[in-house]
Amino acid sequence: MREAYRHYREEFPYDLDVQHKITPYTEKPTFHVHSQMEIIYPLSDNLLFYSEQSVFRVPPHSLLLINSMSLHYLAYLDDGKDCDRYVATFAPEVILRINMPEINLLDCFLRHQEGAMLIPQQALNQPAIKASFDYLTYMTSLRGKKGPDEKKQLIDKIDLLSMSMELGKLLLHINRYLYSIPDQEINRNTPSYKEHSSLVSEICAYIDRHFMEPISMDLIAKEFSASRTQIYTIFREVLRISVGDYLLNVRMNNAKILLATTEYSIEIISQMTGYGSISSFSRTFKTEAGVSPKEYRKKQRVN
Repeated sequence: MREAYRHYREEFPYDLDVQHKITPYTEKPTFHVHSQMEIIYPLSDNLLFYSEQSVFRVPPHSLLLINSMSLHYLAYLDDGKDCDRYVATFAPEVILRINMPEINLLDCFLRHQEGAMLIPQQALNQPAIKASFDYLTYMTSLRGKKGPDEKKQLIDKIDLLSMSMELGKLLLHINRYLYSIPDQEINRNTPSYKEHSSLVSEICAYIDRHFMEPISMDLIAKEFSASRTQIYTIFREVLRISVGDYLLNVRMNNAKILLATTEYSIEIISQMTGYGSISSFSRTFKTEAGVSPKEYRKKQRVN
């Protein structure tokens, strides 16, 4: 089951990986998901972002933040030039372990429901952003080259910590901009919100890792030493959706990928997305997607 999962879910070699890519294509030009957060910093003006809800051109020197488990892909606009961009991917845990109680560095990934957010270039300190990506790219190139020696492994851990802190600086820059924007719906500057958003980030990361398994509110409450009511309340406060809705979104996105890109039976796909029965999966899928799993697969193959 885990081996099959890799066929449609994008995997990354490290918990934190940053690459400077100059290519006449994008690596995965089909809808996919991954449990890591992703930040794209394009230098050319020929990158397109696709989600099920929208498509837009990503302006050069802006930042595109893509949430974990969002259904998306990046496309290259063939204008005769290479697609020049920095790509950073990281597991939430890389940042959660250096978070401060009053500041959740992952808050910028909780501010949107479409799976992605665009930070305009005029809002960014361009020299600082470029310097951060250059440093992170260089440090990534050093990883895994130090050998099995114990001291070298320790140096590798030190390098990862240094990279995490540099990424944290980048996220601080982004969050500083976002906190300066008036928010009519919720006050994100209160100590209560900041504390709760950190816990919500941890719960989201947990769901992203375990959505293939049976997950209940009782299980999540036990895992995070909180009451069901507390978790329900803070999820509504931070994401404006319930825990159940978030889990449903993750499972449906993964189901759509499997239906569109594999030959697995509907029953197997229902199991791979955490459903106990094919009837429950099919009923839920049709409610959310508007068509049955079989019809969705047929439509994607035609397109």
